Amino acid sequence: MKKYLVLFFASITLLASCKIEDLLNPAVIVTQPAMDITGTTAVLHGDLVSLSTTGTGTANAERGFIYTNLSMTPTLQDNKIAVGSGLGKYSYLLQNLKPNTTYYFMAYSLNSSNSPSFGMVQSFKTTDLKVPTATKVDVSKLGLTSATFTSSISDDGGAAITERGFVYATTANPTTAKTKVTSGSGKGDFTATVTNLVKATTYYIRSYAINSKGISYGIESSFTTPNNYALTTTFTDVASKPSPLLVGAKLTGAGTSPVKEYGVLYGLSQNLTAANSTNVNTNAPGTGFHASNEGGFLTPSLNNAKITSPVKTDGSFEVIIRNLLGAKVYYARAYVILESNEVIYGNIVTIPARTYVRDPAAFDVANVYYKSAYTLFDMLTDEVITPNISGTFDIWYSSNEDPKPYSRTFTKAQMTSFLFYKFKNKENCQRWCDLKTGVIKP
Repeated sequence: MKKYLVLFFASITLLASCKIEDLLNPAVIVTQPAMDITGTTAVLHGDLVSLSTTGTGTANAERGFIYTNLSMTPTLQDNKIAVGSGLGKYSYLLQNLKPNTTYYFMAYSLNSSNSPSFGMVQSFKTTDLKVPTATKVDVSKLGLTSATFTSSISDDGGAAITERGFVYATTANPTTAKTKVTSGSGKGDFTATVTNLVKATTYYIRSYAINSKGISYGIESSFTTPNNYALTTTFTDVASKPSPLLVGAKLTGAGTSPVKEYGVLYGLSQNLTAANSTNVNTNAPGTGFHASNEGGFLTPSLNNAKITSPVKTDGSFEVIIRNLLGAKVYYARAYVILESNEVIYGNIVTIPARTYVRDPAAFDVANVYYKSAYTLFDMLTDEVITPNISGTFDIWYSSNEDPKPYSRTFTKAQMTSFLFYKFKNKENCQRWCDLKTGVIKP
C-alpha cells in the first residue's frame, strides 16, 4: 500500500509542475504494463487516448516513455524515449537493461510548446541472467568422413546468444577447447556439416551456446563413422550385340548419408573420376529413345564419360553404354555421390577391345519430324513403329553414328533400314532434334 501511495504522490508532483491552463483539460494518456521482460530487455506499452483541449501550441507533437532505475519517480530529465506522435497505442523495446533490476516508467505526451501530460507510473523487474539451454545433438547424413549436426537453443537465459555451435572430440565431454564448429547466434534451431572426420572412429559431441552470463553445453551424444562403403562394379560383355554394353554395380555398407547420385564412369583411361567425366545421359535423344540409365557420346569420343542411373531397392543399379569406338580397350567403374558430397568409387573393370558392327535396325533413328501429307505415326505415345503407307515421304533424319540432320525423300522400302519412333507431341520430337548437332526446323 505504501508503494502505491508513493507512486500516486509522485504523479501529483509531476502534474504540479505543469502550467495551470494545461491542467484544466490535459491529454489523457495511459501507461500500460511492460511485457516480454528478460534479463536485458522489456517492451513498454502506452496509449494516447485523447489530446489536450487547452493550453498553447498544437495538440500533440511527441509521445513516448520516460524510465529510470534510480528512483520511483521518472522525469523528463531521466531516460526519455520518443515514439512518434498522434493518438493511439504505441510500444518500444528497451534494450541493454541491467539484470535483476527494478525499473519505473511512465507514458508521456508533449504538445508543440513542450507542455507535458503523463500516465501513471508502472514498474517491472528484469530477470536474473542464466546460461542458455541447449538440446541434444542429432547426427544425420553420416558419411565416411563427414556428418551433419542439428541442435536447438530453447532458452537464451535472458540475454542474447552471441555464439552457438558444436564441439566434438574422440574423448568424452568435449569443450570449446577441443574441435568446435560455430553456427550463428540467437535462439532456435541450427545446423552444421563437418568434413574432416576419420572413418571407423567414435566421436563425442555436444552443442554449446554463449551469452553474457557464460557458456553452457547440451547433453552429450556419440556416433561412429562407418569403416567403408562397399561398391562393386561388374561388366557383362553381350557378344551378340555390337553395342550397347551392360555395366552393373551394387552399394552396400554402413552409413546414413543419403546418396544423391548413382552412376558408372567409363573411358580409355583408368583415371576415372566424377569430376573429369562428361555426363552423357543428356546427349541421348528424348523420352522416346533412351531410358534414364542409358547413354553414350552421340559422336564416338575419347573423353571420359559418366551415365547416371536410378537405384533398385537392394542397392544395385546398372547402365547401358552405347556407341563405343571399335578396337579400343575401355575401363569402367561405378560411383555414388553422397548428399554430403563425398564420392565413393567401386573397382575398375576392363572392357576388352572388339569390333562394333553397325546395326541400323537397332540403333539408327529417323523421322524426327515428318514433313509430308502422309501420316507415318500418330503422336500420342512414345513407342517404336514402322512406316505402313505406300508412297514417298519427306522426313528429317539422323543416326547415332552420324548425328548431322538430313532432309530427304524416301520410299517405304528405303526407310525400312531405320528404326522409327513416335512421340507424344511435336515438342518432344523437336527436343530430340535439338539434342543433335544443330537445330532442325521442320
